[in-house]
Amino acid sequence: GINYYSGFPIIYDRFVKREKVLTLQEAVQATSTRAAKVHKLEGRGIIAEGGYADIVLMDYENLEIRSTELEPRKYPGGIEYVLVNGVPVVEKGVHTGATPGRVLRRA
Repeated sequence: GINYYSGFPIIYDRFVKREKVLTLQEAVQATSTRAAKVHKLEGRGIIAEGGYADIVLMDYENLEIRSTELEPRKYPGGIEYVLVNGVPVVEKGVHTGATPGRVLRRA
């Protein structure tokens, strides 16, 4: 559905850009470091030696929600690169076909 493909861009669009209740830095922390801590996911939500290297590079100014009720599987604009466990899964906004993810268990 829409939230599967646009969940994080919706957070940035609504709470940072439109409602201005979060700064960009607070939104990044909420969707990375803080989320990993809340769910007790060791080695995630940080960029550090020994971490899992789950990284999203976005063009914040061009972040765009493209999914709709009729076309829910459209990737958002502005998400340039995504690495999961250090493996590129999105390059220049296009899925690479790689599926390095796995089910995460709490520590």
